[in-house]
Amino acid sequence: MKEVKKLLLLILILLAAVYEDYRKGIIPNKLIILGFILGIIRLIIGKEIGELLLYLPGILIPILLFYPIFKIGGIGGGDLKLFSMMGIYLSFWQLIYSILLTFIIAAFLSWFQMILNHNFKQRISYLFSYIQQIIKSGTIHYYYPDTEQEEVIKKTKIRLAGPILLAVLITGGIL
Repeated sequence: MKEVKKLLLLILILLAAVYEDYRKGIIPNKLIILGFILGIIRLIIGKEIGELLLYLPGILIPILLFYPIFKIGGIGGGDLKLFSMMGIYLSFWQLIYSILLTFIIAAFLSWFQMILNHNFKQRISYLFSYIQQIIKSGTIHYYYPDTEQEEVIKKTKIRLAGPILLAVLITGGIL
């Protein structure tokens, strides 16, 4: 029963994140903080506060893994913090599975969106050009360095809160 309540609480937080992400294009820090606070309260009420250290790797690993990707514009800060917050609700392996599934779902959505927008060749060409620049210069830079790409970004940006929710629903055995 504890697992079900924990999962339901996480799903409610993720639903709010999806709403904000698709409505405003941002996952508010207040929502992430609320998620952490509720997760800690859940541990206190369940007399599991001693287990907080067991959740620490799940909280820290998303930050360590995705911060470099965030720095080049490959993932939003809210998405990074959302993955980290999920670490207080999911076991380490549930979190890893949810993250992998999130990116598989997002890749499919991205591919589908590029086909619908008829810009698959343009996006792949830009990606290869970006990789070539990294190889030539030996430095990694922001993925969209110029303002010409702003319209392309708006058309092709994948909001990760939806795929994150879907991944958690699958990982939790709900879907």
